Amino acid sequence: MSSMTSSVLEQLKEKYSHSHDNSGPPEAACSHPDQECRKCKLLQQQIDILEEEKATLLASLRMNKIAGDVVAKLELLCHTPAPKLPDMTMPMRTPPSPFNRESSTLRDGDDGDASVAGSPSAKKFPIAKWQIRRCSTTSLQKFINDLLHGLYCTEYMAKHSLTGYKASKESDAGKRKDSIPQEEVAEIIAAAKQIFATKTDMEVRLAIRQKLNGAAKVVSARKVATPPDASQ
Repeated sequence: MSSMTSSVLEQLKEKYSHSHDNSGPPEAACSHPDQECRKCKLLQQQIDILEEEKATLLASLRMNKIAGDVVAKLELLCHTPAPKLPDMTMPMRTPPSPFNRESSTLRDGDDGDASVAGSPSAKKFPIAKWQIRRCSTTSLQKFINDLLHGLYCTEYMAKHSLTGYKASKESDAGKRKDSIPQEEVAEIIAAAKQIFATKTDMEVRLAIRQKLNGAAKVVSARKVATPPDASQ
């Protein structure tokens, strides 16, 4: 019995050793797929590098084309004569007058220079277009308020009236206000009727008179608020 067992074991050993010698090491069977995978990875890396180089070359070609167009346009501009600038002469500033600083700024376009109110040499009193544009047009009174503020200072309006008169109040007895030159009044009325065409000269004069009276009240209130003895 023992002899039979030993013989079977020997046969199995011979069979195993024979099959083992023919098949070779187990690592050799798995080495071939790994090599193929490594080759595929290397090929993919080379393909990616080639794609990047291709994109770089295409971008360079586009830049070369654009650069050529830019150079051609620059050469054209260099040979094109520069346009001549028009001669622009600055208008003269208006001389000092009872008007406030806003009315002594430069006039627009062909509005001309404003003459000095009350000056013997004053023949015209044009109102600039920009002064009219800055006035409120919601009502005649607001328009006159804005326009007179643009033409005169508050102190000047307080000392003047439309026709000149002697004060009727006892506190102002003997005081006479100078009249605004009639050519100036006519220009103010004309400017107002450009915006308010349905208004009459009398209505515009009434709005002017109300504004002058309001300026006089403002100046009087200032004097009351700061009496001469307040500083002593």
